[in-house]
Amino acid sequence: MKAIHIALLWAASFMVYAVILILMYAFIPQGKLFAFYSDLTGPVSGTEWDNLISNFFILGSAAITFLLVWAAACIALKNRSE
Repeated sequence: MKAIHIALLWAASFMVYAVILILMYAFIPQGKLFAFYSDLTGPVSGTEWDNLISNFFILGSAAITFLLVWAAACIALKNRSE
């Protein structure tokens, strides 16, 4: 595999990560999550909430991207062997 192919694969996976991260921020109701978390733990400061929700979105997006890249690689390898 040439270096340009590796760089393009990295860029594609990064773009998938960015799109998933943006979609998570856009469509997950942060207000409802904040209310739910506050009910479970009691009063939460804004800074603590920002840190928690940011970590949730960043790690969640990374996990989803990993699963998508893994699935795409499995499908590509399966089709290549056939």
